Amino acid sequence: MKQYVVSKRLPFHADTLFDLVWDVKAYPQFVPWCQAIRVSNHNEDSMIAEMVVGVNHLRETFVSKVVAGTDRSAITMASVRGPFKIFESRWTFHNQGLQVPTPNYGDEQFPADSGATLLDAATPRDAATPRDVATKQAAADAAETEVTFAVTFAFRSLMFERLLGFVFDNLAERTVAAFGDEMHRRLPVTDGALLA
Repeated sequence: MKQYVVSKRLPFHADTLFDLVWDVKAYPQFVPWCQAIRVSNHNEDSMIAEMVVGVNHLRETFVSKVVAGTDRSAITMASVRGPFKIFESRWTFHNQGLQVPTPNYGDEQFPADSGATLLDAATPRDAATPRDVATKQAAADAAETEVTFAVTFAFRSLMFERLLGFVFDNLAERTVAAFGDEMHRRLPVTDGALLA
């Protein structure tokens, strides 16, 4: 059994990266060893994906159940049929974002009998200007995400290991690189800012 884990920081929002990984039908366009895919039983949080993988004339099909995390921070895939004794992968997405200062609302403590209200404490000393709002939006748009891809697999037979094993060497690194390249193709980044 082989296990690989790769983490990489990408200059995209976690939701955008989640959407790319969840778009399983697009894999043959940019994942090098994915030659074809068919999706069935697709709903908002799971699907069945039948993927043809291989290089040159060596091809094999395997079927996996793909499940989205309820908070869109993870996607897991587990093989249910094919050349693998076990195949499990997990993508996780953690927004890093930029820290933008918020207006100073003070930290006054009011005794219960002072007559002061929460509205008194909620009046900003440094009121948010349109520039503050624009800065906060730019920070959200320029968010970085720590992406982790973990995969564990073992082939059912030595024959499959010999025929397809080389395809899966460095699988995690090549997979994360392929998805990062595809994000850069779809949403180019210049000097850390997303182009609209």
